[in-house]
Amino acid sequence: MSPNSGRWRRYTGRHRTDMLQDFRTYVDLLQGHWLAFMSAGPFLIDRLVTWLWPWGRRQLDNLPHRRQLFLWLIIAGVFWSGFASWREQQHRAVLLADERNSAITERDAAKAEASDKQRKIDQLEGRIAVLEAARPLTAPARDPDGLYQLGAMVGSVGPTRIDLARGIVEFSGVRSAGKLNPNADIEYRDLVLRCEGLPTPPIAGFMGTVSSVSTGARCVIVRER
Repeated sequence: MSPNSGRWRRYTGRHRTDMLQDFRTYVDLLQGHWLAFMSAGPFLIDRLVTWLWPWGRRQLDNLPHRRQLFLWLIIAGVFWSGFASWREQQHRAVLLADERNSAITERDAAKAEASDKQRKIDQLEGRIAVLEAARPLTAPARDPDGLYQLGAMVGSVGPTRIDLARGIVEFSGVRSAGKLNPNADIEYRDLVLRCEGLPTPPIAGFMGTVSSVSTGARCVIVRER
């Protein structure tokens, strides 16, 4: 990475910013630890001796190197406070790293769980699509006045009289579209019938096939469809 490149300048700028933030944090911690050390150390001992041990107070005042001893205590306090500040800063960094690693682990686990759920959803959707494609198509609704042979409508009827007790069905009129076979059974609604008087197949002429009509037909119920 070239020293003149934009990436290098961004890296060095970010590094200086992080270093200044660490230094400010260290100074704040150092002040707190130094005040705590000095307050709970030399100053507290000096006050206790003054209040509770007057003879000891006089002996301390008469020490020839009292000022040097006090100075060395301050220096020791600075070093101890610096070490405690550095140790606390490292401890905070370790805690932050642990929390970050824990969050990353939880995130990866959540992503893996979501991926498994999505894969199951895709599998179920594929299975549903296969079952939908294999499902037989529903037959179209039949005309209640239609006559059917081989699953196709081959004619229609007019007013009808159904006598289930005698097993007879009578049509007042039957119209064939040219496909009706009068010699075969026909299907009418839920019944299979064998009829007499159905129209005969039409005659094909130059103008195409014409329909045929009978004025009535009498049928015997063979069975239910």
